[in-house]
Amino acid sequence: MAFCKYKISPRVLRVGAKSTITVEGLDETTLLFDDVDYEVSVMRTDGYKYEEGKDLMQRGRRLVETQVCRPNNGVLAFTYEFDYECEYEIKIARLEGDKHFPERQEKFYSGKRARLTKGFVFRVYALCDDLYEKRPFKSDFHIHTNESDGYDSPELVAATYRKFGYDAICITDHYTMLGSKMAIDKLKDVDSGLKIFPGEEVHPLYGSIFHMLNFNGKSSVNDLYYANPEKADEEIRELSKTFEFPDEQDRMELAYFKWCFDKIREAGGIAVYPHALWTIFGAYNVRTEISEYILKNKMCDAYEVLGGMSKRDNRLSIELLAEIKRNGVDLPIVGSSDAHSVAEHGALHFDDVFSIVFAKDKEQIPEAVINGDTIVVENFDASDKIAHGNFRFVRYAYFLLDQYFGEHDLLCNALGTALIGHVLGDSEQKQAVTRLNKTVTDYEKEFFGF
Repeated sequence: MAFCKYKISPRVLRVGAKSTITVEGLDETTLLFDDVDYEVSVMRTDGYKYEEGKDLMQRGRRLVETQVCRPNNGVLAFTYEFDYECEYEIKIARLEGDKHFPERQEKFYSGKRARLTKGFVFRVYALCDDLYEKRPFKSDFHIHTNESDGYDSPELVAATYRKFGYDAICITDHYTMLGSKMAIDKLKDVDSGLKIFPGEEVHPLYGSIFHMLNFNGKSSVNDLYYANPEKADEEIRELSKTFEFPDEQDRMELAYFKWCFDKIREAGGIAVYPHALWTIFGAYNVRTEISEYILKNKMCDAYEVLGGMSKRDNRLSIELLAEIKRNGVDLPIVGSSDAHSVAEHGALHFDDVFSIVFAKDKEQIPEAVINGDTIVVENFDASDKIAHGNFRFVRYAYFLLDQYFGEHDLLCNALGTALIGHVLGDSEQKQAVTRLNKTVTDYEKEFFGF
């Protein structure tokens, strides 16, 4: 948000290609003048080389390259080939401060001239082709509404998520897909930019310990089970015989999980194992031994590594993921809030945790999740977000959290506020939603360059 007085595009570049970046001042304190020389300094944060003839002890790292150019009609354009995937710092400074310096400031504030030659700094990120072609989408795939034990209607939940900068959500009410379908139906004619996926939280046996997410399934696994529970239970008893656990209850527990995960996939959904270390009534809902077996044997498609738990249990869940990886198992991960209210940040988990999914467009988010193109973000303290996942993605994500999502989420705040007005019955807000969504998409195109 430090650069809102400048229009800078693009901020994400392709490695190995010559890229032209344009910079335009947006108010009188940031104007760029056509008759003034500006020095553009590009400094890489990684992948640097050493000056010829210098060794490690001579501080010979070649970090900064400079060029001098002038604006045209107030827009400064410069071309540079970014040849390594990392973050770059760019500084733009006047080479002299005399021109266009107001007389009154010369008389009373002559020391202010020095500020002009100090310039200003912004950051960009260069990506290799595979990641460059994808956008980051802020997402939450575990949400409850008043169609189960949540406090708010599906459409109000969806609108509020857009207000908080979310690009995609999946409503996963207990025992039913109804909440997600209601949100999709009620917002289908509104151009809000929010992608809503169908979903549910699956629970065979009423009041049981079993919790699984059916993300983007075409049909309900809850409905399938409860349409004929006797038949399903018989299938599950047969399935239990395939597990080698000595205890029959353990075999049955694993069989229930496997049956549901398999049925989610048969319904075209992604089977997500949520809140593995959730503590309820003083103990973990599922024994860690069982959770480890589920994850190590990839019974699910993705692991909700953060979400719906205390900070401590979420951190333990991260360590459980590390333990699974030490055993040679690599599972896709998501971070989801398990929100039950959207009253405010942190209210019943809302906005505490989210995923960033890297996909070519919102329709391909499920495929990206399966491919593992995700990172998860702890957002308990919004001023100190913590990202987890693939190091390459995490490094890029910190740039995005610092440089992109701040302004993106502010623009979405206005958009989501209008969308909330629409779902609460203000018929005049629909056009405002369309207009404000265009503002968001324009910002995204400027930032990423496409």
